[in-house]
Formats: sequence, C-alpha cells, structure tokens
Amino acid sequence: MKKNIQGRLHFAKTHLRSPKSMWGKVLWSDEVNVEGIMNSSKCQSILAQNLQASARKLNLRRNFMFQHDNDTKHTSKSTKEWLHQKKINVLEWPSQSRDLNLIEYLWGDLKRAVHRRRPCNLTDLEHYCKEE
Repeated sequence: MKKNIQGRLHFAKTHLRSPKSMWGKVLWSDEVNVEGIMNSSKCQSILAQNLQASARKLNLRRNFMFQHDNDTKHTSKSTKEWLHQKKINVLEWPSQSRDLNLIEYLWGDLKRAVHRRRPCNLTDLEHYCKEE
C-alpha cells in the first residue's frame, strides 16, 4: 500500500470534485479466461471484440472512459497506440492501488483460499475457485 502513495494522492485530488455522472461512464476490463499466454496482441483482440460492444449495450456510445488494471498488456506501446487509433479515452490511475480498486481485495482473498487447498491441476484449480 505504501507504494505509489503520491500517485494515489494525486489521483484522489484530481478526481475529488468529479461529478458522479463521470464515474457512470467508466468502462473497465473484466477478468477473462484465456488459453495460453495473455499478451498485448491477445488483449487488443479481446478489446476489439468486446469494448465497443459493451459501451453500446450500456448506451455509452463513444462517451466513455476505459479503466484497466495497468498490467503491461494494457500499457504496452502497441496497446496504447491501438487505444489511441480507436479514439478510446483511458482513465489514468496509479498502478498497485488496491484502495482505488476494491475488487483486488476479493481477488487476494480468493487466491489465498485456493492456495490453501493446493490444487494439483487446472481442473482442480477451476473447481476450487468456483467453490470458494
């Protein structure tokens, strides 16, 4: 939590007075099951298939901001360029900021609970995740 304190403080001060309506226009990346290694190319393919469609379903049209987890697949030069070419606004926020992304606490709880059960293979891992 001490990491990136200045970045989190800057983010909080910047958005302190942002209207609630702004937060209703934030579209974030969700967890997906990916065969193999997730890289920038696969990330862009998934975004191409889902991002605009999700915005349309939510009636956001082009008026939305994309929030991602700052993983390297999202922050790579090629993904940044892809997002820029598609004219997708990105919500800039500090990485490693669990306090700004509360779902990370739940992912941590799930990871610890599943780790205690010591899955031996992918089938066990999926089963334990669903049980927890």
